Amino acid sequence: MSISIATLGDCLDHAHSIHIRCGCGKQGWLDVERAIAAAGRAQSCLAGDLLTKLRCDGCGRKGRMDMTLHGPHPDGRPASEGT
Repeated sequence: MSISIATLGDCLDHAHSIHIRCGCGKQGWLDVERAIAAAGRAQSCLAGDLLTKLRCDGCGRKGRMDMTLHGPHPDGRPASEGT
């Protein structure tokens, strides 16, 4: 079965997590539910669309981040929930 992850809603529905890294060294998991509350379920999770909207909690700047989309653990938990 193939799924398409294109929006924050898709990430939530399919237990995908987004790890964010800033050029200042700050990194962590995006709170997908909080991002949906702010931007909506239909917000694209493609890097070019999402990263322009995020501000680093460490340095306060925009535009210095990169991201990695992670699928769920084999047991179905989001990757952001650890091992």
